[in-house]
Amino acid sequence: MFTDKITDRMKPVCVFEGFMDFLSFLSMKEEIISHCLVMNSVSNVARSIRSLNDRQVSSIRTFLDNDEAGRRATEDFIEAGFKVDDMSVHYRNFKDLNEYHIHRVREQQKKPIIDDVTNTNQSHKSKTS
Repeated sequence: MFTDKITDRMKPVCVFEGFMDFLSFLSMKEEIISHCLVMNSVSNVARSIRSLNDRQVSSIRTFLDNDEAGRRATEDFIEAGFKVDDMSVHYRNFKDLNEYHIHRVREQQKKPIIDDVTNTNQSHKSKTS
């Protein structure tokens, strides 16, 4: 998961609440340059803190759910002394990163249909004019 390079320790580690959020992240990014940690549950926050401390990580990006448990876990990381970049602000209107990603994919799938209908209507109008 980690190497002992000093430069790797300086990069923030991306922390995910669940595996589906991590898979969504992988799907959204073309290249992953950060180390990632999947907790599989916020009940593993204490174990995650120990693991990150053991590896001398000081900065993390959290991709946790937009619920009370996710906010509490983020606070736990802050209280443990990590510099935390809470990424949930980017998907604040959704339950989690996975739900946000699904919404984006569905919207992108709709767009070509809307564009096709618009183009068809425009060419129909020009033929009747």
